[in-house]
Amino acid sequence: MLDAIRSDITSLQSTIGSQFKSVDDRLKNVDERIEGVLQYQRKDNIIISGVPFKKDEDVYGVLRKIGEAANVPISKEHVSIAHRLPVNHSTKVPPIIVKFVNRWKKDEILQAKIKISASDIGLGSNLQKIYFNDHLTPHQSFLFSKARALRDRLGGRDKSVYAWVVGGKIFFKKGDEAKVAIVSIEQLNLLDNE
Repeated sequence: MLDAIRSDITSLQSTIGSQFKSVDDRLKNVDERIEGVLQYQRKDNIIISGVPFKKDEDVYGVLRKIGEAANVPISKEHVSIAHRLPVNHSTKVPPIIVKFVNRWKKDEILQAKIKISASDIGLGSNLQKIYFNDHLTPHQSFLFSKARALRDRLGGRDKSVYAWVVGGKIFFKKGDEAKVAIVSIEQLNLLDNE
């Protein structure tokens, strides 16, 4: 009788284990799909960092000045909405988020590899660089920070190691190897151990 109970318990443990794995796999799939939708919603957005904040500023006027300095005109007709993002630290300058009416304008700006400073738009010094980035989900931002840290640990550009974002997707490349799209920490760990 005791052997039959043990056998039943073992069988139940096996069944529960396989059901748990199935639910876990489905949950991971749902998480990935939600992450994909969240990133897709950001496809027309860029984050502009390093623009000094002025009380009662006209963000659209700032965008126009940025466009003029970068030789990539930006007008209100190109922009659906633009505003400063809230920040957790009072010492940090809030970045500007811009949602463009269409993706080609956003891509034009990101592909221009704009190199301007706050002084180019009349808002600060040459030392204050302005940066343009894809608007990433928190998860993608975390993955990208880990990819950059791995790049730096492996020697960075000096060793032909690169990490970059295109269209909200993170890519990584070591030396002559083909580029790899990064979707998980596990992938980064594998690249680190190669």
